[in-house]
Amino acid sequence: MRLVSLVGSIEAVAFAAAGALFGTTVQRQRVEEARRRADEAEEREEEAKTASAANAELAANGRALAAAVKVFDREPDGKLASSRVSAAEGVNKQLVSLARTLFPD
Repeated sequence: MRLVSLVGSIEAVAFAAAGALFGTTVQRQRVEEARRRADEAEEREEEAKTASAANAELAANGRALAAAVKVFDREPDGKLASSRVSAAEGVNKQLVSLARTLFPD
C-alpha cells in the first residue's frame, strides 16, 4: 500500500513537472509571437508616419502651386482673367519652373 502511495505521489510530481515544462514552452512561443507582431506593428506605424509626412508636404506644395497659378491668372486690376485664352510665355515658364521645383518627380 505504501508503495502505491509513493508511486502515485512520484507520478503526480512527474506530471506536474512535465506540465510546467510544456506550459513554459508554449508560453515562450506565445511571447515570441507577440513580440514579433509588436515589432511589425511598430514598423508599419513608422512607415505610416513617414508616408503621412510626405503626403502633407505634397499637399502643401500643391496648395503653393495652385496659389501661384491663381496669382498669375489675374489682371493687374485684380479681376480674374477668364476671358484670356493663354497666359504670357514668361508666366508659363515661371509656373512650369515652380511646378518642377515643388514636384521633382
